[in-house]
Amino acid sequence: MPESKQDADENRRTRRRQPVLWKSVLKVGDHSFDCLAYNVSLKGAKLKIDLPLKTGADVVVEIRNEWTINAKIAWQDDGFLGLAFEPEDTEIKKLLGDLAERL
Repeated sequence: MPESKQDADENRRTRRRQPVLWKSVLKVGDHSFDCLAYNVSLKGAKLKIDLPLKTGADVVVEIRNEWTINAKIAWQDDGFLGLAFEPEDTEIKKLLGDLAERL
């Protein structure tokens, strides 16, 4: 069976990801969509959301009503999408606090 885009991306990953299951909101322009974060790293996150969005689109993700992060859509596959965070690692570490120690 051929490898999916999502599996290929996960196999190429150079950053450690923390599995999570967090309620999140993806904001695209003036629209907001409820979703779930499945994992998070210093560079991005994997969201469960069945919504066709253009790769490279600018978005804002609000995770757990705690963290608001500017990002771009990096990939989409089978109801999931990957986000590439725009802030530098140091900014994400400050934002995520103790969680960043596991990333």
